[in-house]
Amino acid sequence: MPLGNEASQSNGAARKSAYAQERKDMASPAISVAMSVYNGERFLALAIESILAQSFTDFEFLILNDGSSDSSAAIIDAYAAQDSRIRAIHRENKGLIVSLNQL
Repeated sequence: MPLGNEASQSNGAARKSAYAQERKDMASPAISVAMSVYNGERFLALAIESILAQSFTDFEFLILNDGSSDSSAAIIDAYAAQDSRIRAIHRENKGLIVSLNQL
């Protein structure tokens, strides 16, 4: 086997190793929690608090505001500003099934 090919394989292995270390350093959460919200201001804070109060904390919390016309968007944004595990997603109303498929 030519020496150049061995060097190429060695570089490929080094790149894969560097990528694996980079992924490890990113500390991705163990699970994702998904919540779709449409005009849920009445119970939204309580629902969010319930998830955040869990003893297991290694999660990302995806909250999709499905075009709410009440104060749901502001509530979601306030919690997202306080807790880095929360990722707020806002878009026009498309319904629950489409919302959950997007998450």
